[in-house]
Amino acid sequence: MRLKVISILILICILTGCAGQPALPSEKEYNLDSDRLPYSEEILYEMLFDLENQITLRLDMDEAELAKLQQDYEAYTQIGSKSPIYRRGDLHITITTPDGKSTALLIEEVGVRMKGNTSRTDFYSPITGIYNIIHLKLSFQETFDKEEYYGSDAKKWNEDDRKLRKNRTLATLEKLDLRWNRCDDGTYLKEYFAFETYRQYGVPAPHVNLTSFTWAGNHMGVFTINEPVDSVFLAKNFPADAAEGDLYKCGWAGNRNASFIDTASIGIEDEDKAEFYAYDLKTNKKTSEHRQLASFIQAMNSGDMTKERFSELVDAESFLSFSAVSYLLGNPDDMRNNYNNFYIYFRSDNGKAVFVPYDYDRCLGITAHWNPTGTGVTDDDPFTLRRQGVDSWDNGPNSVQQNPVILYSIAEGGYYMEEYAQRIEEIVSGDWFCLDTFADLYDIAAANYAGLTVPSKEFDNTRGLYLSFDLHRTSDFSSNGNIAIEEYLTAKNQTLRNALANMDSYTQNTPQITPTWYIRADFTNWQNHDAYVMQEKEGLWSIRISIRKEAALKVYNSKTDAWYGSECVSEHCGVKYSTDGYTNLVLEAGTYQITIDPNTYEITLEKE
Repeated sequence: MRLKVISILILICILTGCAGQPALPSEKEYNLDSDRLPYSEEILYEMLFDLENQITLRLDMDEAELAKLQQDYEAYTQIGSKSPIYRRGDLHITITTPDGKSTALLIEEVGVRMKGNTSRTDFYSPITGIYNIIHLKLSFQETFDKEEYYGSDAKKWNEDDRKLRKNRTLATLEKLDLRWNRCDDGTYLKEYFAFETYRQYGVPAPHVNLTSFTWAGNHMGVFTINEPVDSVFLAKNFPADAAEGDLYKCGWAGNRNASFIDTASIGIEDEDKAEFYAYDLKTNKKTSEHRQLASFIQAMNSGDMTKERFSELVDAESFLSFSAVSYLLGNPDDMRNNYNNFYIYFRSDNGKAVFVPYDYDRCLGITAHWNPTGTGVTDDDPFTLRRQGVDSWDNGPNSVQQNPVILYSIAEGGYYMEEYAQRIEEIVSGDWFCLDTFADLYDIAAANYAGLTVPSKEFDNTRGLYLSFDLHRTSDFSSNGNIAIEEYLTAKNQTLRNALANMDSYTQNTPQITPTWYIRADFTNWQNHDAYVMQEKEGLWSIRISIRKEAALKVYNSKTDAWYGSECVSEHCGVKYSTDGYTNLVLEAGTYQITIDPNTYEITLEKE
């Protein structure tokens, strides 16, 4: 039986009309700014993300705006940043239901900018036009009036009209993300299925749908439309009294990542200054002092964590489902495997942390461009202490799981191992996470879009890609292609069964979290010693030590296997010290306060 993607209640509303709305839209194109729309925004939201509906987007931009978008990319790339500037376009949306009825919408002056990190690239020249496909972010509330961005073209508003624009939404959304099939997923559906699976098991996750996309006269093929994780998302997924908390986007910023081992990279990104953070605040930007996140990280690294304390800090039920689904999806670039692509949200009612997945364009056997395990992450057992998302993952300190949230909960020896295993069993024994369910959804998607995947011209970055629907297309596990969904599920299930059959072999001891910063010295035989663990306070790591005779030492990071010595001492240091041929700090007898800034690696010395 075909899966129901839209509820009967919503379907009745669409066919019969709700709250005085017309039963069916006319052939006209409704202007979002001036017309009374045929449906409520909430119903449009359901329609926009209903897989059974065919979604068509046409984004009109003139050559001048495309050239500016390219220039923005070039200018910000030169300073190691990403352009925050939106350029103007008009968006036409057509939603066609399975019975052939269509609703057409026009949103004028939509903000358009590039989206993504590693996917950003040059894309346009006046001679060839658009020559590369890119991800885009659309804003329905951009006012184009910031003079430092738009100069003499900055838009002039009267107060009322500007207020209307700042409150404009499409289907309740302030923004919308458009992403092309960069990893050449032959099903076009793995990211959609990933987020649907999270929601099936109670984890808040963004909605995704497919669309046939045309940009500036070029048919770009089939894209995904992605719901942003923002304050609108929070209001949809949490009760009103729980939806006002701090939301952080978590990932990599330079050499920092979201592994919850220190507080050195927390802030609000500033693209104009090329300032980025592993924990990037997205809500409450004018009021938050980051205390909740800092306290969370400090507690996770305190060394005295208990199961009761963990459940006070984390919404454990949600986290167990989040972790179980994440394991089954096998994304090498997620929270567990690469400390990347998730949000942490602190509920405003009880302060507990909830984790939200994001950016799943590589999961369920998508290995194009990057296959760090050589197996599409099908051979990682659910309790491993090794990271599967790094190259040469079985060697060196960076291959060892560092995230204390993972270590205390679901990893070998974690407090929630049994509950975690039960949650995984519940999912794989149900009727959702299986090939039949995926195939049913695939049939719906292919019926709507199979003839629309080929772009109207060959783009530079689509050469060699299939860009066609094929449920069974596969590559060898050791290659850099994509694995068919059936092969992925079979291999993953075998690994899981082996791990669950041997649960008794895993240690049940209380998890031990290795501190991050130590003093290593000749008097510790250059090894870690519990007496010389540095403590974190307000983002800095310090220790007070007494030296009975001259000693050589360095500051050591146990997470990265990095040593810091005389080359890192502050130039303003007033303490007498010397060094040797190994850049060790050589100190005379006495009592010292030694502090390192994990953001700059600057060492300060104070002598009592």
